[in-house]
Amino acid sequence: MQHFIQILISLEVVIVLAVLILYLVRTVKFNRKKSSPDVHQDDLMTSALQSQTQNADIGFRDEDYLDEVLEKQADMIRYLKQHNANLGRKILKLTHQLNAQTGQPM
Repeated sequence: MQHFIQILISLEVVIVLAVLILYLVRTVKFNRKKSSPDVHQDDLMTSALQSQTQNADIGFRDEDYLDEVLEKQADMIRYLKQHNANLGRKILKLTHQLNAQTGQPM
C-alpha cells in the first residue's frame, strides 16, 4: 500500500511538472511576440456588425429597410477599403524595416 501511494504521488508530480513546463514555454513564446495591446485593435468592424444585429426585427420590414441595408453595406465596403490600404502601408513599412535590418536592398 505504501508503494502505491508513492507511485501515485510521483506520477502526479511528473504530470504537474510537465504542465508547468508547457505553460512556461507558451508564456515565453507569447512574450517574445510583443503583440500590441487589444486596445489598438480596430473596433469599427465589430461595432458595425453589432449595429446590424441590434436593429434587426424578425419578420418586419419598413420601406427604408433596403436603403438601410445598402447604406450599411456601403459603410462596410468603405471601411474595408480603408483598412486594406492601412494594412498595405503597414506591410511596406515592415518590409523596409526588415530590409534595413538585414542590409538587403529592395
